[in-house]
Amino acid sequence: MRDLTNGTAPLDLAVVVLSCDRYSDLWKPCLTLLLSAWKDVPHPTYLCANRKEYLDPRITTLLSDDDPDWSTSILRSLSQIKHEYVLLLFDDTFFSEPVNPERLDLIKSFIGSVRPSYLRFRPSPFPDEPYCGPFGRINEATLYRTSTLGFWHRETLLSLMRPGESAWQFEYNSPSRALKLPLFFGVYEKFFSYIHGVEKGLWIPSALAELQKITSDIDLASRQIMNHEAYRSYKLAMLREKIFDRVPAKMRPFLIKGKRAIFGSRHP
Repeated sequence: MRDLTNGTAPLDLAVVVLSCDRYSDLWKPCLTLLLSAWKDVPHPTYLCANRKEYLDPRITTLLSDDDPDWSTSILRSLSQIKHEYVLLLFDDTFFSEPVNPERLDLIKSFIGSVRPSYLRFRPSPFPDEPYCGPFGRINEATLYRTSTLGFWHRETLLSLMRPGESAWQFEYNSPSRALKLPLFFGVYEKFFSYIHGVEKGLWIPSALAELQKITSDIDLASRQIMNHEAYRSYKLAMLREKIFDRVPAKMRPFLIKGKRAIFGSRHP
């Protein structure tokens, strides 16, 4: 295993929760669970929003004013901070278990030693080739090489974003912009336990049931729950994603083409 301690420099890391005012009902459960699971987060912690502020001294709200599109708002917010690395989370990333400090130290040692452009913190999909321990390389031609969630070198992230894109469009379009950029990594093991709570603006029923066991901060008056048909479609999509994640990287473009032929171009 490569030595992750030699030459490690201090890590300038911030935690950034990506959101907008339309999702402000998620802020309290998301941030309360984050601060609880990570022992108040020993790094500057930010929330991206438009005009609303989250009133907690531990959280700094990065206001982007109006919300023409996802990428424009995020670019405005991230341009207000100067940290070398940012851990990007979505507002529906609900931490469900305490963060393991030893596992977190391993990630921070890896980033401090290797100085990656990007590190995906969930094994979905697996990296393309082993690098050291639980970390592996994501090769240049890999689809979704630039997934939003993860640890990002902030300047690299800003260089890949384009105004006018949604989060999905960024993840689909940005790998071609990153072809000449090195040091994209993923993990073979789960590092954070969290619940993905909302899909297309609706509560996922199974996720909502789990969340209600660990927090009383869910605002059911502000957001609808998926109906039976939408939930069935969601579960089928998750099944396709699990299959996609386990397929060798070189076969994934063929799956994408087949999926588009069946479900249309709106689906990645």
